[in-house]
Amino acid sequence: MKAQSQSSSIPTKHSNRVGVREGAAWTRAAVLQELKAVADPRVRAKMSYFGVNVPKAYGVSTPVLQALAKHIGKNHQLAQELWESGIHEARILATFIGEPEKVTAAEMERWASDFDSWDVVDATCCYLYAQAKPAWSKVAAWSRRKEEFVKRASFSLVAYLSYKDKAAPDARFIQFLRVIEREAHDERNFVRKAVNWALRNIGKRNIRLNREAIRAAEKIRRQDSRAARWIAADALRELKSSAVQARLKRKQPEKMTPIAPDKLLKIRYAKSGDAPRIAVLAGQLGYPSTTAQMRERLRGIKPASQHAIFVAEFGKDGVIGWVHVSRQPLLEVEIRAEINGLVVAEDQRSFGAGARLLAAAENWARKHGCKGMSVRSNVIRDRAHKFYERHGYEHYKTQKSFRKPL
Repeated sequence: MKAQSQSSSIPTKHSNRVGVREGAAWTRAAVLQELKAVADPRVRAKMSYFGVNVPKAYGVSTPVLQALAKHIGKNHQLAQELWESGIHEARILATFIGEPEKVTAAEMERWASDFDSWDVVDATCCYLYAQAKPAWSKVAAWSRRKEEFVKRASFSLVAYLSYKDKAAPDARFIQFLRVIEREAHDERNFVRKAVNWALRNIGKRNIRLNREAIRAAEKIRRQDSRAARWIAADALRELKSSAVQARLKRKQPEKMTPIAPDKLLKIRYAKSGDAPRIAVLAGQLGYPSTTAQMRERLRGIKPASQHAIFVAEFGKDGVIGWVHVSRQPLLEVEIRAEINGLVVAEDQRSFGAGARLLAAAENWARKHGCKGMSVRSNVIRDRAHKFYERHGYEHYKTQKSFRKPL
């Protein structure tokens, strides 16, 4: 399938022919030598015109790279070696020959730290990351990154997932529309274009998401930001067009009731049947636990007047987060509550579940006579610190914690 990118390659005519290594294995040195052999100075000269300004490039068009990738075949080890070369075309070629099933979250972070152009970002997201297991977790994490091309990768990846991930529930895309609304103010060219692209592609997935994307665009249009107004106007023009509406109706003619995002996300008290999922999430927080251990702990946390455990449940995804809050009667201060633990699934962060869990814990604390809420967070959890500060928590002291086995 052809990639639905805003610009899938630098357009240029080429006459360079890719050599074929009969009976010989491709190595990093051999590939780089081949790239030099098929390089075209005219392609190199045009790169800056298309917004690609990189220090190490030969000048090889995308069709030539794709032809070379067919000769090489899939080879993830070689893809990693080519990426490490730092050569622009070698990195794009790496995305063509890489194997999505072998991509890890750590590798995604390493490659993201090297992103320096929109075409490398989009090729990586299209040909490699959209089929990789950690894709959705990076979508959430990268959306808050400051680096222009890393942040672009979040929205570029969603643009591809919107038509490549056939199994993803609508709920995930509706969640990401909130991220699009949040980040639509970013004026940087390669970010705002990707935000717009993700919004349009979500809105073209099906009728339900088209309606949700139009609602999101209407909200974005009211923001006091030139970038936001452009994103919204361009998206609304396409999503409301007769061509898009007709295609979606042919694809899914049955009447569908729009989903309100708040109705998809449900906060409720935890049940014993939630133990398996709570244990998995505890592991993501840094506290590996078995289902049996978690079930025993759930039984032991009582009475209800002193403790509460809430879970966030999102559509077909099930339990995606939990919070444990307890009432703390103390001698030295008025009675207060404490967050003992709060976690949201790695691939569901930045979509609002954490805020809803925190609000549920705070409401429970108020009803039980607590005058304040406190939380302790490891010094290395910078993202968690920013989360609590955004919700009105003040960093009032740093302390050492001591522990003794009994």
